[in-house]
Amino acid sequence: MADVSQALLAPRFSAPGGEERARTSRNHADPGPHGWTEGTSAMEEPAAGRTDGEWARNLRAIEHMKAEMAAALANLYRAMLRASDEAVTEALAALVIAGYLLARRLGISPTRLDMKIETRLRTTMAQGHELEQWYGDFTALYRHFQGGTRR
Repeated sequence: MADVSQALLAPRFSAPGGEERARTSRNHADPGPHGWTEGTSAMEEPAAGRTDGEWARNLRAIEHMKAEMAAALANLYRAMLRASDEAVTEALAALVIAGYLLARRLGISPTRLDMKIETRLRTTMAQGHELEQWYGDFTALYRHFQGGTRR
């Protein structure tokens, strides 16, 4: 099972010519902001610089983060039932944080995740999603990511 998980979850990059390969080395990237290294994956083979114990611990961390996300989603649903603005905000914050931490365990930096979010927002805005047409939600979120509406 570990081999299947590794193949499915290993970060990928496009090589020259469009060929896509899994990253297997931790030495291919510079640390990003906050000291996170792009491409540092919990799913790397032990031969790529991790012991079996470290590899297993990282798999457990990924499973833990998945459980945290499920719990945060359940908390969000409960908070929505109670119509508690503070509880909804808390649950949404926990869900977003868990998503960023899971991304880190999978070798995706916050910067890369933010860039992917911005790309998806632009694509969705261009496709004319109903929430965009009715409320401009995607444009507002895109502006937030561009630094226009923080705080």
